[in-house]
Amino acid sequence: SYQTALATFAQSDTDVAVAKIDIDEYLEGTYKADLKTKQKDVAIAKSNLRSSQSILDHSKDMFRKGYVSTLEVEGNTFSLEQAGLELEVANTNLEVLNRFTKAKTLTDLRGKLKAKQAKMESDKANLDLEKSKLDREEKQLENCVILADSAGMVIFPSMADWKSTPDVEEGATVREDQVLLMIPDLRKMQVKVG
Repeated sequence: SYQTALATFAQSDTDVAVAKIDIDEYLEGTYKADLKTKQKDVAIAKSNLRSSQSILDHSKDMFRKGYVSTLEVEGNTFSLEQAGLELEVANTNLEVLNRFTKAKTLTDLRGKLKAKQAKMESDKANLDLEKSKLDREEKQLENCVILADSAGMVIFPSMADWKSTPDVEEGATVREDQVLLMIPDLRKMQVKVG
């Protein structure tokens, strides 16, 4: 359980570090790249609008001189309107990125960071709990060693002698001051031979 809690905490710690990097990556990388792309789109749309305006002005001048038809002037007028709409779309995309998308993405990333930090704190508390359990179990393991007061042969107390005492066997529960083993005093033993 302790090792599992340790691994979970290590993963949470890594998740928090990655979440912090995600915020920097967005601000220093993704957002800047998107911003430059949107600014480029606006510049291209402005250039297209100026070109369309120049072409329209030239075609109107040529129409007055009789070199181009009304249809060509109308087509160039439509191209100018389309370039104007494309500029509006590019400006809107840039404004949405700066006013909404950036704030929304940062809020989302910061929320994920806070959630991962909270999970890391929870995992840290669980790790501390499992460590205290491990320390307690290790201490109990040390207390499981039974040392005799003197050397000699060990015997189990029989149930006949202690009727209220359960047999000592593997997995049995024992209580404090319960007689588990006895060391008989070999100096007081007699042997009867038939």
